[in-house]
Amino acid sequence: MALTPGRDFGPATAGSHVRLSYAASREELAEGIERLGVFLSELGTALI
Repeated sequence: MALTPGRDFGPATAGSHVRLSYAASREELAEGIERLGVFLSELGTALI
């Protein structure tokens, strides 16, 4: 799984979107989604 800022795909979504690539096996996707969830959870805690 790959994640890139929205600005890489044009100015319309530059500040508020990201893009994901799903070109991987189911196992790799599951691990990537799990890692993303952990990151977002920790990010939310850091912002409080």
